[in-house]
Amino acid sequence: MKKIITWISIIILATIVSSCEEYENHKSSCNLSMCIDAPSLNLNNRQYVAICDEDYRRTPYRNIRFSIIRHSEQDFFEFDMGTHLLGPKRGNGPEAEFHFNILQRKYPLEINKIYLLETSGDFMTSNYYCGADVRLLIDGEKYLSNDGWFKFTDILLANGEKYYPNHNSSISEFKCEFEFTAVKEGEEDGEKLVVRNGSFAGRK
Repeated sequence: MKKIITWISIIILATIVSSCEEYENHKSSCNLSMCIDAPSLNLNNRQYVAICDEDYRRTPYRNIRFSIIRHSEQDFFEFDMGTHLLGPKRGNGPEAEFHFNILQRKYPLEINKIYLLETSGDFMTSNYYCGADVRLLIDGEKYLSNDGWFKFTDILLANGEKYYPNHNSSISEFKCEFEFTAVKEGEEDGEKLVVRNGSFAGRK
């Protein structure tokens, strides 16, 4: 009987460790959330959320830009999430600043299509530039994305309809998911910081 109880305890513990680590809540999620894994920062799949305290005067909706670029009857896009202050959802830990921008001129806009986060290309000369600027400043160190993916899970138009190509309305609300790895600036071969289960919901 004791062996059975021991094995059940191990299974429960493994389930907790494999999911986002959480602590006592003291911040609102503000519809931006991610799990950060960085051993050198003592972060073990720790859940971080946007801090949207009124006193700080920074919300996840500030500076958002979602522009449709229509070319040859196809919709390409630029999506700039802006810069947000993050903190652990529960308990104490270092705060972070998160910046996310993606310009997609290679593949048309689609719901649930995975776009790879690329850091190569020349924005000024290429008509099909696909690139991303994803940065995380945490504990005084800047981490730059070198791999990852992003997708829109839902887009609602201002007329109340779901997004469809060649629409004649504007975008009202959207939801997206993302994951990426990043390295410390100037240390491309150094330890990687991993972001999993990233999600964001916003409106224009």
